[in-house]
Amino acid sequence: MPNGPATGMQVAAQAAPPQKRKRFKVLIYAFGFLMVFALGVGAGSSNASKPAGTVPSAAVAPTEQIDAKENDAELKRREEALNKQAEELDKLKRELDEQQKSQSERQTQLDEREKSIASKEEAKKQAEVEAAQRKKAEQEQAAAAEKARAEAEAAERERAQAQAAQAAAEEAARQQEQAPQVVEQQTSRIVHPGAFCSTAGETGVSQKGVGYTCKADNSGRLRWRR
Repeated sequence: MPNGPATGMQVAAQAAPPQKRKRFKVLIYAFGFLMVFALGVGAGSSNASKPAGTVPSAAVAPTEQIDAKENDAELKRREEALNKQAEELDKLKRELDEQQKSQSERQTQLDEREKSIASKEEAKKQAEVEAAQRKKAEQEQAAAAEKARAEAEAAERERAQAQAAQAAAEEAARQQEQAPQVVEQQTSRIVHPGAFCSTAGETGVSQKGVGYTCKADNSGRLRWRR
């Protein structure tokens, strides 16, 4: 019997914080001392209460009976006190166990919260890195597209300029080819004033070098007129 409560108190003392272990040790020592004392007194009182040999019960002195009763009452009070102390220790142990359990749960919650925060921070950093990479890629694509557009516009301008230059050169060559014919036609066309002509607006010169134009007269017929 004494080993049971003592073991419970020792477990409670080991589970208690450092500032309460000294108190537990004192209570354990006191409890053990009281148990040893109670067992010793109980054995002595039981031996004293037994009748010795052939001595009749009537020969026991009244004072010894009173002392035996007082010893029994004292032992009972001590036993009750020890039981009460054992109950208090068990209660304290349960409270300490509950506190330790609650503290362990809080620590677990804190650890999970820290892990969650760390995971969110890591996800945030990863998202920022990915966003930066996407932005850089978009900027590079936009720059490449702008460069390609500028190059295409420059090539188009060069092509248009080349076409315009070629057309101008062809037009100039054509005009140069046509110019002698026009001059030859204009210088070689000899007309007679007042004579009929076939093409309105056509020009010519008389033998005197006076210029005439093919125009309609009052009757609507085309003639060489000034």
